[in-house]
Amino acid sequence: MKAYEAYLENVKEKNQDEYSELSDIRSRYVTLKESNLKLNLKQDEIQKEFEDLKTRKNQYFNTTNVEIMSLNNQITNKQSEFEKIQDIKDKIKKLEEEESQKQLTKTCEIGMILMAIDNLYNKCVDSKSHLKYKIPDTSASKKSNFADRTELAISQLGYITNYYEDFEAVIKILLNP
Repeated sequence: MKAYEAYLENVKEKNQDEYSELSDIRSRYVTLKESNLKLNLKQDEIQKEFEDLKTRKNQYFNTTNVEIMSLNNQITNKQSEFEKIQDIKDKIKKLEEEESQKQLTKTCEIGMILMAIDNLYNKCVDSKSHLKYKIPDTSASKKSNFADRTELAISQLGYITNYYEDFEAVIKILLNP
């Protein structure tokens, strides 16, 4: 401080309003130096806090990114499971439609067979009303029960068989006099 006394005297002469004595300049210097030291310590403390916060922020972002990646993996796995289940569902639906179509086709075929039997039966009954065979009861033909219709069709087929056997016998007699 002694080395700067000439300089300080010069400052005092130029700024007489602010500094009246050299001791004021020295006390002002000490005060400013202490304030500077305190501010530097405070700055270091704040810088350390800032670094700690920055580290915590980075850790938080890293943890969050890991969680996000984990959740994205889970979403991808669930999406894959969903697609597999959707594929199975689609296959089952397709099989169901195929089975439904097969069942519809079979029902249609059975209906056509039953109609053909009814048609043949009606031709047999209408062409010869004086046959000696017992005519089956056709009141079941109005029923939609498959078991009743099957039973009726079997009895009608028996009647048709007898009719055609008799018809065949008559033809043989007529052809072989």
